[in-house]
Amino acid sequence: MQQNNKDEYANPYPDFDANNGHGIWDLSSKQLDKTLVNKIQSAANQFTETVNTEGDRTSDYSVYTGITGIALLNFLISQRFNDSKALAKADDLLRRAPMKVHKSRITFLQDTGPVAVAAVVAHYLGKASEAKKNVSRLMAILDDVIASNPETPDECLYGRVGYLYSLLFVRKHLGPQSIDPAALKKVVGAVLSSGKSRAALLRSKVPLVFQWHGKNYYGAAHGVSGILQLLLQSGVLSAEDKVQLIKPTLDDLIAQRLPSGNFPSSQGSRSDRLVQWCHGAPGFAELLATAYKEFGEERYRTVALESGEVVWQRGLCTKGYSICHGVSGNAYTFLQLYQMTGDPKHLYRAGCFADWCLSLPKHQQLQPDRPFSLFEGLAGVAYFLVDVQDPSKAGFPAYNLQL
Repeated sequence: MQQNNKDEYANPYPDFDANNGHGIWDLSSKQLDKTLVNKIQSAANQFTETVNTEGDRTSDYSVYTGITGIALLNFLISQRFNDSKALAKADDLLRRAPMKVHKSRITFLQDTGPVAVAAVVAHYLGKASEAKKNVSRLMAILDDVIASNPETPDECLYGRVGYLYSLLFVRKHLGPQSIDPAALKKVVGAVLSSGKSRAALLRSKVPLVFQWHGKNYYGAAHGVSGILQLLLQSGVLSAEDKVQLIKPTLDDLIAQRLPSGNFPSSQGSRSDRLVQWCHGAPGFAELLATAYKEFGEERYRTVALESGEVVWQRGLCTKGYSICHGVSGNAYTFLQLYQMTGDPKHLYRAGCFADWCLSLPKHQQLQPDRPFSLFEGLAGVAYFLVDVQDPSKAGFPAYNLQL
C-alpha cells in the first residue's frame, strides 16, 4: 500500500480484534466503548457550542462554508436527540440567510441549501405556510437548472445534482407530495442529456462524460462519482438508463483505479496523493456501496470494501479533521460500509477515526479558511461526532440522504 507521509499520518491504531477492544470497542456489548462514546458526546457538545457562538460571525450563508452548515448541524442534533433548542437555533441561523438563488450557485451546498433547510426546519416547527413558501422558491429555478446551458455544470458543489439533492432532501422530510416526481425526472434527464452530449462531442466510449472547468474530474465534489451517487439516490432513473448509462460509466470509473486501490482525481492523472472525500477513495466507497444496494452485484461491494482499506491505511490526513478533505469526512467511509455489511470492523474503524478527531487541533497542519464551517471546519467534525453515535442513521451531508 502506497503511503505519502506528506499527506497522511501513519495509522497508529491496531485493526479490529474480536478479542481486544483497544479502548475503542466493547467486547460484551459489541458497540463502541462507553468511555469513548462519553468523550465523543462531550466533544460534540463542546464543538457545537463553539460554532454556535463563533461561527455565525460571517456573511457567508452557504451550507458548505457558512451559517446554513451550522444550522444543518443543529438540525441533525434536533433529529438525533429530539432537541427543540437545537431546532430553534437552526431556525435562528437560517433567518440571517437571504433566501435568494443565483444561477451559478444552484446547489444544496450553495444557494438552494438555505432554502431547502429552511423549508424542512419550518416543517418541523409546524410552520406549514413558511415551509411551502420556501419549497416554491426552490422550484422557481427549475427551468433555469434544466435549461440546455453548457455553462451549467452537473457536479455536486455547483451543479445540477447539487440542486437535485435539495429537492430530495425536502422530499425526504416533507413527504413525497412536497416535490413533484416530474421535477426530479426533469433534473435527472438534464444531467443525463448533458453527459451524453459531452460524450458524443468527445467521441468517448463511455456513455456519460462530465466536466467542470473543462476537466473530467472523478471525485465526489466536482466529479463523476458524486454525480452518479446522487443520480442513483434520485429514485427516478429508468431501468434502461441504469443499464445503458449508469453502470458502464461506473464500470469505467472502477477501471481507472490506481495500483494502490485509490482513485485519481481526474482523467489522465496518475497521481496518488489524495485520500479524502472530495478527491479519492472515500467518496467512491460511498458510491460503490450505493451501487451495490441498487444493483446487488458483488463486484461493487468488493471495490467498496477495498476502498475502505485505502481509507483505513491512509485516511488520517495531515490537512486536518474536516469533512471535505480531512479525517471526519473519511470516517464516513466506515459508517457507510458498516451499514452495507453489518461488520463490526467498520464501526470499530469509525470509532478509531472519531478518537483521532478528539485530538483536534493537534494533527492539523493546514489551518481552515473557515474554521467553524461544516465542510472545512469544526462544525463538520461535530456533525460526524454526532452521527457516529447512531451509526445506522449516519450519512454524509449533501451526499447521502440518511438524515
